[in-house]
Amino acid sequence: MKQIAIQVVDSLNVAVTGLTDTTIDVRVSPYGAGDKITGLTVTEIGTGGNYTIAGATDWYENVRLYINTGSGFVLQSWFGTQDFGDMELGFVADNGTQTVAGAKTFSSVVACSTAASSNTHLMRYGETVRIADSQSITGLKGFVLFPYKSYESVSELIPSALSEFGTKYYIDTVLGGAISMVQSDYLIRLMPSRTSDDYSKTTGELCNSYLAGLTDISTRTGVVLVEPLGQATNTINLDDGTSQWISAGVFYVGVGNKPILNRRAPNSSLTATGGIINCRIKDGATGIPVVASRAYTNFTFKDCEFDIPDETDVTFTTCKFIGINKLKTIPGNTITLTNCTGDMFWYNDTVAATVVITGTQPCDVRSVTSANLNW
Repeated sequence: MKQIAIQVVDSLNVAVTGLTDTTIDVRVSPYGAGDKITGLTVTEIGTGGNYTIAGATDWYENVRLYINTGSGFVLQSWFGTQDFGDMELGFVADNGTQTVAGAKTFSSVVACSTAASSNTHLMRYGETVRIADSQSITGLKGFVLFPYKSYESVSELIPSALSEFGTKYYIDTVLGGAISMVQSDYLIRLMPSRTSDDYSKTTGELCNSYLAGLTDISTRTGVVLVEPLGQATNTINLDDGTSQWISAGVFYVGVGNKPILNRRAPNSSLTATGGIINCRIKDGATGIPVVASRAYTNFTFKDCEFDIPDETDVTFTTCKFIGINKLKTIPGNTITLTNCTGDMFWYNDTVAATVVITGTQPCDVRSVTSANLNW
């Protein structure tokens, strides 16, 4: 019941008037002084000791009545134990907004006509990740912990389809003995066949642009790792644009069988305190000269080969040759070394090329038969 109606009389059956919500308590189990229902309104009706008690905002059971007529609150045994409260609060309403306290168990499915859009909404079947059901999940999902794969045998830890996760067991088994790729700030790969632009670049100009702002010959150097293309010609073109492909502190390092760096116009004269290691530097094709002359200043060459199959003179000024460096050209070209240093500089003797040496020179400058150049 939402409201209690009572009549209060004394032992002589005389009506007790003037009672208020401060002299009437409605208490819930276990009926102590602290179990009083607060916020009730006591209304006196007439002068016959009649009162109504209303204002319950919850559903209460087992309430008892206490009255204070001047000597403390006394239990009214004639009232007994009754139910008091708003019965509608014990049920889920058909409409309107309502807060339902306590856990509820439903024997039938709870239907949601709209999709959940806040933390307080029930999820619909199609919005949940189901435990034992195949389904497609759209949208990016973030996991605080990686999804765990339960298994009964080790074979179940090995993915068998492209769409399956690779477990830690599988990754450790496959890559346990491998050395993972470490990317240095001062290392970039030159891979013309690469389709993505991450730790590699497709041209020498792009590689140099990446390293040029990071390196200088006095404090740090950068490496362009030149990987062979896996083709018979193994050729990587340079001088394809107006930007430079080498700067101070930048070194091109060939991997494996010497990659071919194909020089093309422009940049007939280059001054760079950088270098080229284990590469073949080619200038055009036979009978098709790119430029009339090439000039290299301040370069360091280590175990390089120079292939000049056309009418192009080459000048090296203050260059350093480390290891064995070989040059093959055609008759009539002039090869000039000015104030160069280093180890070995060999050139082919069968073409009667003119070699002019001025100032310092590498320790071993000699002409060798073309067959000994191995290309």
